[in-house]
Amino acid sequence: MKTIKKIFHKQANHTSLIKRLIAYGIDWYLGSVLASLPLMVTYYMMHDHVKIIPNQITLFDYPMNIIVALLCFVVTFFYYVFIPYKYDGQTLGKKLLKLKIVNEDYSTLSKKTLLLRQVVMMLLVEGSIYASTATLHQLLQLYSGAAFTKIYTAVGLVITILSIVLLVITKSHQSLHDLVCHTLVVDTASTEYQNQLIQLQKQKKRMKKCISW
Repeated sequence: MKTIKKIFHKQANHTSLIKRLIAYGIDWYLGSVLASLPLMVTYYMMHDHVKIIPNQITLFDYPMNIIVALLCFVVTFFYYVFIPYKYDGQTLGKKLLKLKIVNEDYSTLSKKTLLLRQVVMMLLVEGSIYASTATLHQLLQLYSGAAFTKIYTAVGLVITILSIVLLVITKSHQSLHDLVCHTLVVDTASTEYQNQLIQLQKQKKRMKKCISW
C-alpha cells in the first residue's frame, strides 16, 4: 500500500504525452525495421527471386535460425541501448522530439540502468509489441513449445497494458519500466528540465566543497 501511495504522490512531470507518443511511434517503427533487417537480407541472399519475405524465423533451418535471431537481437541492442547510451539517453525518436531518459533526480543514466530499462523491462518483460521480441517468441515456440510461448506472450501483453495505464494516470507519467528503474522521460526544451539541471549542478558543487573540507 505504501508503495502504491508513493507512486501516485511523486513530483509531477509536465512532459507532453503526445510528444512521447510520437517519439515512441518513431522508435517503434525504426526499431522494428532494423530488427527485421538481418532476417530479410539473409533470406534474400539465399533466395534472390522472392518479392515478399515474411518476418518469420521459421524460414530458416537450424542453426541458421539461431544465427539470424541473434543478429536481430544485436541490431535491436544497438538501437535501444547503444544509441541512447552514446547520445545521453536519446534514441532518434526522442532526439527529434527533444526528449530524453534521465534518472529521477535528472542525472545521466548508468549502463546498468539503461540495460535494465531498455532490455529487461521494455523488450523482455513488456515487449509483446516489439519485432525483436516477436522473434524471441518464435524461437521459444520452436524450442520450448507453443503452450509456454502463449503464456509468456499473454503475460507480456497484460504487463504492457498496465505500463501504459500507469504512464497515463500517474502524475510523474512513469510507465512500469520507469517506475522499476527509477527513470523519467523529460522534455529537454522545458524550463522545468533546465531548472532541474541547475539544481543538480548546485548539488554537485556543494558535494565537492564538502569533500574538499
